[in-house]
Amino acid sequence: MAYLSRKSKPWTPYNRLLVAMSTYDIITSIALGASPFLYPKETSNKALVYGNDASCTFIGFVNQLSYSGTLYNGFLSVYFLLTARFGMQNNQIARRVEPAMHDFSVGYPMLTGFVGLFLGVYAKPEVGLGCWVNRYPERCGYGPDGTGEPCLSGTIGWIFGGWVACLTLALLVVDNFVISVYVFRQTRATNRKSYSPTGSSTMDMDDDESVKQTSMASSFRTDRSNLDGNSINQNTVSTISMDPDIKASQRKRLRLVSSQAFLFVASYIVSNG
Repeated sequence: MAYLSRKSKPWTPYNRLLVAMSTYDIITSIALGASPFLYPKETSNKALVYGNDASCTFIGFVNQLSYSGTLYNGFLSVYFLLTARFGMQNNQIARRVEPAMHDFSVGYPMLTGFVGLFLGVYAKPEVGLGCWVNRYPERCGYGPDGTGEPCLSGTIGWIFGGWVACLTLALLVVDNFVISVYVFRQTRATNRKSYSPTGSSTMDMDDDESVKQTSMASSFRTDRSNLDGNSINQNTVSTISMDPDIKASQRKRLRLVSSQAFLFVASYIVSNG
């Protein structure tokens, strides 16, 4: 879909963030699907296991890269906040914010992924799917085969991905809460303005709707001037700007944004809970 849309119009930061997030999600899904078969065969009691320590390490590295998709989830909600609440244009976001989003989303998981390879922290988990940070240093802890040495895997896991997941969840909840409150206030303000003959909407319009309003006002002004030589008055401009079709479109769009915000947060919690 993103490829087809690129043929008709240039990509926006939203398209690029979404494609990047989807790419990492696909890689993660493939790794999770293959991981049950790539555990070390010598130490695994599961059926249909054909892997070794190297394959488990590879899966652990890919799982660390998957945090890029998690970060892109959070930054996508930041994009919604910047556009819907603060009115930033796509060219402003592309110039000022988007490069840092890509640099951090790709750079941090990749850097920590290679650090994990260097330290040798990836191992088969006791529970769950996929190799990741586990029992580092090797044979740490007080289990049957443990050396009694304190395990650092918990701390490393938080550094590698724990805080990333918490930050992303916070961004999703806070950003979409702010957007939902803003949508509610704008919708209520629009409904109140619709009963005022001289009121004007305080809501920011889409470019297409702004052009529509400007064209309607200009056309009416020209026709009126040709008829009686007088310019259009403020009440008429307000009436035109409060066209019922435009108001209905605004309310529908804002409701969709609010619903999307709720579903965005809910789907993230369900898939990462």
